[in-house]
Amino acid sequence: MLLREGTSATIRNFIVLGFKEASIDIDHTATFDQVENGSLTLASGIIHGNCLVSGCDAQFRTDSDDEAAFKTTRQIVTDSANVSFVDPALADPYDLSSPDYRPAATSPALNGTVTAAMPPMNDTFIETADFIGAVGPSGGGKDTWWQGWTDFATN
Repeated sequence: MLLREGTSATIRNFIVLGFKEASIDIDHTATFDQVENGSLTLASGIIHGNCLVSGCDAQFRTDSDDEAAFKTTRQIVTDSANVSFVDPALADPYDLSSPDYRPAATSPALNGTVTAAMPPMNDTFIETADFIGAVGPSGGGKDTWWQGWTDFATN
């Protein structure tokens, strides 16, 4: 996940999985400034199976932006509240024609290993969830919302 050009965001209940390069990469001084002033925050997430190229250190790849910042991306993420580096145990996220992003019953996205964060105060757009990630458990009513309008055609 690339955060750059002064990104300001509250990122909660996320799963970062399967990126060839760094799991999360913060670029540009303006973006690091947002972290420092509290306008870019991360909480309640799972990071796994990323950064498979040379130069990676676990899930991260330090670059010149990290070296110039007050903290590296890795430090920012590991200092964030309730972020775990565990397999999210999703059903079949790598099936290119018909992926299944639902967490298994034993998934840390469901079982409390990573506790879901509440939406920001006074935010009526974001729904409260009791799981981590965009897709909920099978049969929970939040497991198929993306079907029918998402296309997985191969290029």
